[in-house]
Amino acid sequence: MAVCETQTGDWRDDKTLAECMRHMLKNEIMCDVTLRVGEGRTPIKAHKYMLASRSPVFHTMFEGSMPETGEINIPDIEENTFNDILVYIYTDNLEVTNSNVTELLYASDKYMLTKVKRECEKTLKKTATSEHAAKTLQTAYKYHLPDLLQESLQHMELNTKACLLSEHSLVLPKECIDIILKSDYVNCSETDLCQFFLKWAKAQCASQRIESTGRNMRDLVGQTLYQIRFPVVDMDFFSKEIANTDFLSRDEIIAILSFPIYCESEGTEALIFQTDTDIWLRGVNLFPYDSYDTEITFKILDEINEEIIVHKTEIDWDYGCEERLIKLPKLVQILSGKEYTITTQNYRNNMYYGIDCNHSDKASDCPVSITFKNSPMCTGISNVDQGQFAGFTFSV
Repeated sequence: MAVCETQTGDWRDDKTLAECMRHMLKNEIMCDVTLRVGEGRTPIKAHKYMLASRSPVFHTMFEGSMPETGEINIPDIEENTFNDILVYIYTDNLEVTNSNVTELLYASDKYMLTKVKRECEKTLKKTATSEHAAKTLQTAYKYHLPDLLQESLQHMELNTKACLLSEHSLVLPKECIDIILKSDYVNCSETDLCQFFLKWAKAQCASQRIESTGRNMRDLVGQTLYQIRFPVVDMDFFSKEIANTDFLSRDEIIAILSFPIYCESEGTEALIFQTDTDIWLRGVNLFPYDSYDTEITFKILDEINEEIIVHKTEIDWDYGCEERLIKLPKLVQILSGKEYTITTQNYRNNMYYGIDCNHSDKASDCPVSITFKNSPMCTGISNVDQGQFAGFTFSV
């Protein structure tokens, strides 16, 4: 006699907890909430208990002072992404790839899913040191990932020119541009940064469909403008591309063109000068050195290079680059029509200097004109166009 055996197995048999949870989700068993996901409002059923157990946002949504009772609309997350999030919530399994990392990061940030966010950051770190560093920097800033931001920035510092040439650099938000420009470790010149900054500003105008005039670009870039160190930008580029636009005000342009520039000086700074009126020289204005205390040997020579005065002094510079008056220990008579040479010699190399200097200048409060010439004694950077000498103090 044959015996018929009946299968009495249950779907729960031999399944792990995670597998059971996924089965409940997939087959919509005992679901108690419907979520309308994406622009198409696709219905997805789930369990409030599971959602609230993993996300404080969902917990507040269902158990807060004003709990949701109907369907939940989630138009900003597409169906595939939300299904990935649900699989994580129910099973703790998560697959993050380059194709879904941005969407998963957005969803994890919205619902405060810390583990998902960490996994997304791990994936993004692989792109932080690639040609996509600019895009990764923006993502790190947007989602408050400081470690990822630092890695992206370091790669951009080492490969600045290549990274700034990427298309994504031109669509970076102002805040990210600010981060890049603030860095003291970029591997390019300030002129390169300025060229990129202008290109980026024009791209911002184009994205907002407004004319890329200097004034419009200035309005769009806001305070980020002040991260550019204009005084050390190539002056030919500055004159051609910036000074003749409304990107900077007239006062700003004048200030930049007369700004003292930092350099390394070796040897003697020297300049020949001649007055059209007899004067008594009282002191000389110098641009400062970078040290608080600097020993300087200061000389005035006559037409045959004989020393009229030698003054050795130690100066305690204030912080900054404002010029300082060096008073002479005695008045020095300067006769009109005769050439004199002024020299300084220092024992610390770094100093600031002025540019676009006047070859001839007239005192504002008395009828005295002073003309300058290059000195063959100069072994530093001073000449009629630039140098350490900022002005004279004298009486007639």
